[in-house]
Amino acid sequence: MLKIGQSSIAFLCLGIFLFSIAGLPRLSFTPDNRVFLDPTDQRVADLTRFEDTFGAANIVGIVVTCPPNSLNCQRLLPATIKELHQRSLSIPYVVRVESLDNHPVLASDENQVFSTSFLDKLCNPHCPEGTFKRSGTALTKRLANAKGETMAVFASLRFDTSETSAVFEIDNSLKRIESETILPPQATLHFVGRVPMMYAFVQASIDEIIGYMGLATLLIMILLVVTFGNISLACVSLGLSISTILTTFGIAGWFGFVVSLGSAALPTVILTLSTATAMHYFMNVVRVITEDSSRNIPSTAFGAARYQFTPTIITAATTVVAMLSMLLVDSPSFRDLGLWTAVSLPICCLYLFGLVPHVVARISNIRPSLWQTFLQPLLNRHARAAGKHWVTAIIVLVAATAATANISRLSVGDDLIRYFDADSRFRADAEHVASTLVGPTNIEVIVDAPSEIYDPLFLRATAQFIKDLRAHPHIDAVTSIIDVLDIHGEHVSPTHWTELDASGIAQLIFAYELSLSADQSTNDLISVDHSQLRISIVAKDLTSNEIIALEDWLNENTDLAGISATITGEAVPLAHLSQENIPNIAWSLFLTILGTSIVLGVYFRSIKLGAILFFTTVAPILCGFGIWTLSEDSIGMAATIILCICTGIVIDDTVHMVYRFHYAISQLGESRMNAISYAIHRVGNAICTTTLILVVGFGVLAFSKFEVNSAFGTCTVLVLVAAVLIDLLILPSLLTFSGAGSGKLQSPTVTVSNKGTRDGL
Repeated sequence: MLKIGQSSIAFLCLGIFLFSIAGLPRLSFTPDNRVFLDPTDQRVADLTRFEDTFGAANIVGIVVTCPPNSLNCQRLLPATIKELHQRSLSIPYVVRVESLDNHPVLASDENQVFSTSFLDKLCNPHCPEGTFKRSGTALTKRLANAKGETMAVFASLRFDTSETSAVFEIDNSLKRIESETILPPQATLHFVGRVPMMYAFVQASIDEIIGYMGLATLLIMILLVVTFGNISLACVSLGLSISTILTTFGIAGWFGFVVSLGSAALPTVILTLSTATAMHYFMNVVRVITEDSSRNIPSTAFGAARYQFTPTIITAATTVVAMLSMLLVDSPSFRDLGLWTAVSLPICCLYLFGLVPHVVARISNIRPSLWQTFLQPLLNRHARAAGKHWVTAIIVLVAATAATANISRLSVGDDLIRYFDADSRFRADAEHVASTLVGPTNIEVIVDAPSEIYDPLFLRATAQFIKDLRAHPHIDAVTSIIDVLDIHGEHVSPTHWTELDASGIAQLIFAYELSLSADQSTNDLISVDHSQLRISIVAKDLTSNEIIALEDWLNENTDLAGISATITGEAVPLAHLSQENIPNIAWSLFLTILGTSIVLGVYFRSIKLGAILFFTTVAPILCGFGIWTLSEDSIGMAATIILCICTGIVIDDTVHMVYRFHYAISQLGESRMNAISYAIHRVGNAICTTTLILVVGFGVLAFSKFEVNSAFGTCTVLVLVAAVLIDLLILPSLLTFSGAGSGKLQSPTVTVSNKGTRDGL
């Protein structure tokens, strides 16, 4: 089959490559962290409805902090806030700026009620001691802390969050503000909010690709040279992976693919899986030349393609199915990751069997590999006794079982702030502001009025609910129209608002509206049609599990308060992301592995072989995650990529081993013991070499300062090491129970020396 039309297939590959790379300019990148969210999710729909009513929350917070008890610094803070307020008006895409400089405060005398700003009335030229303690909870922990040592300016922006250029433009503006603003002595400036987080994600992605990802690729190339013993072969292998990446991205570009933070790992995933897919072909060439350096290189190149064609296609197909199972998850980014990884594997196989043999055949000098000269005799000795090492197999199995038992301690959760290294600017700023002013977790409560928001009974129930909110240990600040009634009511009405009727309450709110500046509106607090009010909650730095627990508490307490409310805000659907996607992915991959094992069991005509395939694919993944729990008790979105990549690699190695075992029995007529020896001799070097290369490549990521990549690198290494141990030490013993083979178990008769075996390849 491979001999027919080989030149035509090669030209077809070149044509596909040239057509595909023409689509690369059509690719685009979005920094929007909401690309993880599914628009059809009810929580995302609630968030969209909230933003349609009250405005999108694209916030930049500029926070100035003085050291504790630094009176000189604190005296100058009001003037600094005034300056920062004015400079914030020049931030691109700004629609509103909020600070103490324009926070309305009503004052009254015998003749009139008038409005002024907080700073002009209470902090002119500086804030007397106790000012913020007396000003109420509407300000404390939001625009300033209780001691007046920290103050903030919040700019609301409206821009296309899918545009990377807009995020960089805003960041450049913030850097100008930082460089041009003269701060009080010892004061520090910090940036928080959604937009700084978006920039931090983009910058981290760029740094990872250029830094750790680049280093991983370099190390993989070096190891390919060492293990192949030939620079040309290593270049062909890496060239295959790069060509697969470019072709896949080019085709994706023709389809209008938008690269996001969730799919930014796609090049690494394709590099990994294409290297693993092609490794058995290249190791076949290297092994044959190492065993007999006089072999004809062109015949070896095309012979290896024929020999590896069927098992490689089978393993690629199983990996494609595993990747396509990601289409079942809720996150569009992860669906894209699974879809385009699945597309890349047929491309890799087409290049591998249609083009690579032509290139390898033209390599003039392939010398024996010292690595293979060292490794193959070890594998041969192991192969002769494989299936008999019951004690070793049992010890490894017990250790794997003990490691897997730890997986019950593993929880699923994310903390977006702690995705970044402790030394990163964004995390340092976020944690500092969380400790001195307000936390980074924003949650919104939309309260539906029974008729209109001026209903006294409704507002009193809402006020009691807000009082309970402020007593919650995780909540830093709460803002609502109730604060307006509490603080401003005393200047407008001699009667407390709780004793007024709906008309009197409406007049209070109208008086507040008149006190606002041009860029302010009551629409921040109540809907335009006056049917809903907004309660904005700022909570501490919470994990996704804690956010979900807080969401449940809010739902319970709104029911107890007798008010109809919707809990939303960006933090809510993001918190549910890993909680729901990771179990969905794990379950879909489990079903995929089970289905694949059943299909392969039918293909091999052995239910036992199918069961063995299932065990040796699932066990390393569970074992790796179990070992992970010895140092960490939770894992987040990194688990998505780990599960998919590890499933693809582990199932590939297992299928190659079982295929060669079955081949030895069905085609060569060997006994089970001989077939096991044959399988290890044939694929053991490829399995070991693939594992070594990938462990080193991913091991680099374990030192990453980006937590997602660090967890990805560490956990993947653990799974791969567990997989190679299970494949070489447990799988051979399991295959003795496969039920295949002729007669009783016999002593091995197949020659497994450096001079090859009877089938010549």
